[in-house]
Amino acid sequence: MPAETLTQAPPTRQLDLSGLPALLRTREAFRRLCARLAAGERPSQPLGIPAAARSYVVAGLAAEGWPLIVLTAKTETARMLVDQLRAWLGDDGRRVLSFADPDALPFERIAWSAETRQARLRALTALAVWARPGEKGPPPVVVASVRALMQRTVPPTVLRQSLRALRRGETINPAALWSRWLQMGYQSATLVEEPGFCSRRGGIIDIWPPNEPFPVRLELWGDEIDSIRRFDPGTQRTLSDAALDRVLIGPGSEAMPLAGAEAAAAVLALDRSVCHPPAQFEFEREAAQLAQGLAFRGIEFYLPYLYAEAATLLDYLPKDGLVLIDAAADVAAMALELEGQALQLKQDLVKSGDLSPDFRAAYLTWETLRPRLEAAAPLILGQGGLDGYVTTTESAVGRLFRPGPRWGGQVKTIVEQIRTRQQAGSRVVMVTRQAARLADVFAEAGYPLGIHAHLTEAPPPRGVVLIQGAFDEGWEMEDEAGDLVFLTDVELFGWGKPRLRRSRHPRPLAPESFFADIQPGDYVVHIEHGIGRFVGLVRMNLDGIERDYLLIEYAQSDKLYVPVHQADRLARYVGPGDAPPTLNRLGTADWGLAKARARRAVADIAEELLALYARREALPGRAFSPDTEWQRELEAAFPYVETEDQLVAIEAVKEDMEKPRPMDRLICGDVGYGKTEVALRAAFKAIMDNTQVAVLVPTTVLAQQHFHTFSERLKPFPVRVEMLSRFRTPRQQQEVLKGLADGSIDLLQATGLLAAADADAFHGRAQPLHRGHQLLHPLPGLLHLRCLLYTS
Repeated sequence: MPAETLTQAPPTRQLDLSGLPALLRTREAFRRLCARLAAGERPSQPLGIPAAARSYVVAGLAAEGWPLIVLTAKTETARMLVDQLRAWLGDDGRRVLSFADPDALPFERIAWSAETRQARLRALTALAVWARPGEKGPPPVVVASVRALMQRTVPPTVLRQSLRALRRGETINPAALWSRWLQMGYQSATLVEEPGFCSRRGGIIDIWPPNEPFPVRLELWGDEIDSIRRFDPGTQRTLSDAALDRVLIGPGSEAMPLAGAEAAAAVLALDRSVCHPPAQFEFEREAAQLAQGLAFRGIEFYLPYLYAEAATLLDYLPKDGLVLIDAAADVAAMALELEGQALQLKQDLVKSGDLSPDFRAAYLTWETLRPRLEAAAPLILGQGGLDGYVTTTESAVGRLFRPGPRWGGQVKTIVEQIRTRQQAGSRVVMVTRQAARLADVFAEAGYPLGIHAHLTEAPPPRGVVLIQGAFDEGWEMEDEAGDLVFLTDVELFGWGKPRLRRSRHPRPLAPESFFADIQPGDYVVHIEHGIGRFVGLVRMNLDGIERDYLLIEYAQSDKLYVPVHQADRLARYVGPGDAPPTLNRLGTADWGLAKARARRAVADIAEELLALYARREALPGRAFSPDTEWQRELEAAFPYVETEDQLVAIEAVKEDMEKPRPMDRLICGDVGYGKTEVALRAAFKAIMDNTQVAVLVPTTVLAQQHFHTFSERLKPFPVRVEMLSRFRTPRQQQEVLKGLADGSIDLLQATGLLAAADADAFHGRAQPLHRGHQLLHPLPGLLHLRCLLYTS
């Protein structure tokens, strides 16, 4: 049985369901499939496994010891599959690897992020090492979308030749090793803070191989490696218990400038006559770096020029490995769609002068990729083939599974149905974010259940296991060996696991990024000289050296020549209206005086705000009570993953509400960023403290939308939600006001204009909002929370 049982919901942690794939091995259909695969046979027809159960079958094949490449049509499906496989295999991210999509679209000159480079190289290195004698570890499972697969990459022979293991006590040549790392795509830096960089300070060498989760510090005694330790890139301090006897150094980038000179020659031979000057400058500058054999940010743009052969992830498949395809027809359709988008993008970039028309494609076409996939004899998990046609087929493994039941939150039915399945001999596993609530329901029905944190052993027949966590969708597996019912929030409550949002990491802007949104004739602001007009890019010869300069024209025909590498000192002018600004004079105090006036104005505003907040701090307010169990249930039922900013805002609002002073907080965010959820949780917190809440919005449509959202989310709780807007008749409005007055309405959605028209009803004789918490949406994108006290 599960190894850990909790009396309350466990904290958020990696879900571990590694005890369940063992049950798949007891099924005759699965054993026959494994026997055929071991004999080198591949089913000629798709397996027809339901989508929800495919990750479970993939985990079963991985548990048999095969290295796997799993291909999906969509990026989001690949991410979801990675999460599920890590749960099924109890993996911490070392075995199940994501072969990430490139950050840039084909033909786009955008540098890949450190996270993308690391994810891709970890996957490639794991597959290459698996096939290397003496390096075998657990068989890797690499998941990729078709977009990631289409991207050209480093050939496996080149990557394997670049792998070098360093051992403690080994004698090295530091200068030769450093030169080798630069040729392998590493960049030199003062501090190593991201994968693909290296640093040297005397007898200490730092390097972060992308195939390693942390950077590594080599301490030398002369030319001998005295110690190898991992360190924290944030603090630059070695980690506790981080001493290593050996570390494998892989390439720093998929785009290694080993053949940089040949690549530079090919780039300079491109037809650049149609490119505008900044694009020509970029090609020449980066070709010079390639010729020197140096890596640089954005070198992946030149991948098709660095290697003679067009390699893909499939070339890394070990001899005993398997290729699995989630839905082959969808993969084919997506590949063709991506190919069409790439061709259109190339035409647009050539037309705008950003790209040479004969620039090579960094991706493989479907015509080239499909034969490679077919040669790998893939196992198609769903329906359809690589020809793009969908045909319905069934296999013995596919017939093991069927969709799970749907109970839509009917807790009494859930208890009855699960008890019935248990008595029939089924194993039942429930993974839900509402584990505490379900445990209470089962306890009230006389069937107490503990809440488990993980499941590392298969439950026995008639076993019912309740796990705190989130999963995408459930299923039932049934044959002569017995039933396994795997249930999630989709089956239990009708809503699924939230989709993780990719965290956005800020990227440093190169000075030449100024050209992205500026055109000759536009007004610009120089940080030192003020407002001028951008004329264009000019080339000048000073002291025998030719350089490019940005020409800025100021008042009375003054001219300023800004070196291209100082373009970050310029910004587009943004004014309060459409009227053209007054140009500054060079060599005068006008710009300095303007900046001084702006500083004084900012200081005045700050002084006014300080005085306002000082008065506000002195006012008495109401301190709301800490969160209740119902609040935690409401938050657990949120059908999305909260963003980091959302969580910060929610905690700040709760902290404000629990302080004994009036709250006045403005939350700003774009459409779809989760302001409504912040408002809903604040409103529910106030209601739980016996307070009525008014949510005021600027438009009738927004009031209707919020009324629907709040009503649906608060339906499981004894909370009455009503609305005042033009969509309500006068009689209905009077009934709502009456409900406010007698306290039967807990939350009111209303437009600001209607609330103002009914000011007497709110503040006069009737006083329907006895003690109120008010949430204002004065403008789209803004959420203003106020705590108002009304006394009867």
